[in-house]
Amino acid sequence: MAKTLNVTALFISLGVVAAYPASTVQAAVQQDGSLVGTSDETVSEQQHDEHEHHSDESEHHDDEHHHDEHEHETFEKIVVQASRSGRIADEQPIRVELINLEEIEEKAAMRPGNISMLVAETGGVRVQTTSPALGSANIRLQGLYGRYTQLLADGLPLYGNQAASIGLLQIPPTDLGRVEIIKGSASSLYGGSALGGVINLVSRRPGDTLNGEALLNITSRDGQDFTTYIEAPLTKDMQGSVTGGAHHQASTDIDKDGWIDLAGYERYTLRPRLYWQGDNGQTLYSTIGVMSERRSGGTVQGTTVSNGEAFTQTQDSDRLDAGLVFNMPVFDTLTLNTRA
Repeated sequence: MAKTLNVTALFISLGVVAAYPASTVQAAVQQDGSLVGTSDETVSEQQHDEHEHHSDESEHHDDEHHHDEHEHETFEKIVVQASRSGRIADEQPIRVELINLEEIEEKAAMRPGNISMLVAETGGVRVQTTSPALGSANIRLQGLYGRYTQLLADGLPLYGNQAASIGLLQIPPTDLGRVEIIKGSASSLYGGSALGGVINLVSRRPGDTLNGEALLNITSRDGQDFTTYIEAPLTKDMQGSVTGGAHHQASTDIDKDGWIDLAGYERYTLRPRLYWQGDNGQTLYSTIGVMSERRSGGTVQGTTVSNGEAFTQTQDSDRLDAGLVFNMPVFDTLTLNTRA
């Protein structure tokens, strides 16, 4: 009897569906034989809501697309100078690691006297102590000796090579904008001294307003560092900056054995820079650097070795350097580049 009623209900349902046009009612028979239907007005409202939903999604995607295009257009382009060709970082055929300004400022606050801490915390870069008595150190890339690492300033070898093992500890990070590191051979561009890699110290670019900063550091081992940086517009097309520093460290015998554990030094640095940009895309960069340092180590005053005499180690450094970079576009696809 139950089967007969279910079959009768099924035929009645089918009859109801057949009695109304398909455009008027959309029906479906559930497993229990009940009838579910929607009218034209309901279908029309659902279609309208779906159309509005798709329109909103389309507008949302368009907004995201325009927003992405806007971000892409306003993204700052970083031109890498360590590869000597001056290409954009994303278009470099070799890997170039960048240390940005935020990280430089963090490391400069911890050790404003030199850049040793700045590069030491980069993977694949090792700062090796070469003379504990004088505190000398150099940079090793990819495990090669320090003499195979080329140290540059704005693409110029202003600091020479690392044969003296002391230049790394005489460079303050106050005026750096970023650091570019090439791990691997770059000897085809910079000669045999770049067999292990290149570290390029890129200075800040002055803005259109007068800005300056000063940093004073005092340590518990009788060490003081004072560095300052000033930038200003000089003319419509020319800006300038100057950085200077005075650094002092007293000779310290930490374990009281008569030998100096922390070498003492007096160092003074000064480096002005000029930037000029022409109306047709020409750029000119020039700089002069002056550094003077007196460093001492060995035995403390009043202590003698086995022959009854004092053993002292000293190293005096005086450096004067100058550099110039000129770029000028030639035709549409060529650029004239001159370095001195």
